[in-house]
Parts: sequence; C-alpha cells; structure tokens
Amino acid sequence: VQRAYAYHQIKKFNEAIIDYTKSISLDPKYGIAYFHRAMSYMQLDNDHAAIFDYNNAIKYGCDKAAAYHNCALIYVRHHNISHAIHAIAKTILLKQKDKNEIEFLLKICRMLATYENIYNTIKTLPNRIQICVIDKLLKHQFFGGDFFGCGWKSVDRIKAEKYFQFLTSDM
Repeated sequence: VQRAYAYHQIKKFNEAIIDYTKSISLDPKYGIAYFHRAMSYMQLDNDHAAIFDYNNAIKYGCDKAAAYHNCALIYVRHHNISHAIHAIAKTILLKQKDKNEIEFLLKICRMLATYENIYNTIKTLPNRIQICVIDKLLKHQFFGGDFFGCGWKSVDRIKAEKYFQFLTSDM
C-alpha cells in the first residue's frame, strides 16, 4: 500500500491502481486500499470505478465522510445534482462536530439546488433563448455578481468558459 500511495503522489495513477488492487486481493475488506484506489481512478476520470471503490471504502469502514464527499464531486461532474446533494448530506451527518465544514457543505447544497432549478428551467427554453440566458448568467456570476448567494465571485474567463460548457453540454 505504501508503494501504491507513493505512485499516486507522483501521479503514476495506473501503477498505484495495480498496487492497490494487489492489496485488495490480499484483504478484500481493506477499506483504505479501496479509498485510495478510488482517488487514483478519479484522477484518470474513471468515475464509475471510483464510485464502486468509494462504496466499498464506506462498506469496510474507511473515512466515510471523505468517501461521500468525493462521490459528491463525481456526481457534480456528471450533472447528477440530486445524488451529489444526497452524498453531501451523508457527509454532513458524519461531520456533525465540525461546524465550519457543515456550514460550507450546506452552502454547496444550496448552490447545487439553485443550480439544478435554474438548469432545469433553462432546458425548457428554446435554444436561442437558452444561449442568451446563459450569457446573462455568466456575466453576472463571473464578472462581479454573486448569483448563487454563496460568495463565489470571479473574473476568471477560463472558469466562465468551462461553466458555460458545463451548462450547455447536454442541451
């Protein structure tokens, strides 16, 4: 496991996965190996395998809060907002003593819920109007506004373009 962790640290994710897999074959209930292999899978964008391993990490007693949190990140990446909010809610339940963490996670949940409502509404509009609405949202969100009410402000054009691609990827 230590060598696998070292591989992960130097971004040799395939080698890390091989070593974590060997550890799991020796002890199929080794939650930490599942957790770290899932992190390597995430780095390779193999999200299906990562979710599978995070679920096993949760099942075998690894850091459940971190596993749920990482699952939420994957769900957001795949526009599965309801699953993301559910995973964040599980994280909140497990981190009840960390008030700052809970406030942060609740803020993310509010942002995701708002995003899902906006996104579902935008999808019902004709294409030319969708583009206009998204353009207005981008200008407000990324060029001085605080659209989601969570303090997320930026003038980063690259981030704005990625957000636009995220919003329009399945329209």
